[in-house]
Amino acid sequence: MSTPSVSIIIVNFNAGSLLLETVVAALSSTISVEIFVCDNHSSDGSMHFLRAGLRRRRSGFDRSPVSRDETRSAELDGVYLIENSTNAGFSAANNIAMDEARGDFILLL
Repeated sequence: MSTPSVSIIIVNFNAGSLLLETVVAALSSTISVEIFVCDNHSSDGSMHFLRAGLRRRRSGFDRSPVSRDETRSAELDGVYLIENSTNAGFSAANNIAMDEARGDFILLL
């Protein structure tokens, strides 16, 4: 994959269905992006909902879900799912994703 123009970082904590809506909107970008969803140990099933939603959209976006913890990196078509084992806080979660971002610009959502 070529270097993305923008690295989009989404920090999640119990965002529910809004998380999937946000990721789908970011995937519809007309410029080259990579997307990081950094989950702060949510308890509402939002990451499960995100994975299920990405599976349903797989044929259109060719995305399959992947999860990782803060010590491993897994990439799938420009979407990274980071699952922290504790709530690291907003700033720390952004920093975790920024350490792996390759875009020319970073967009924090």
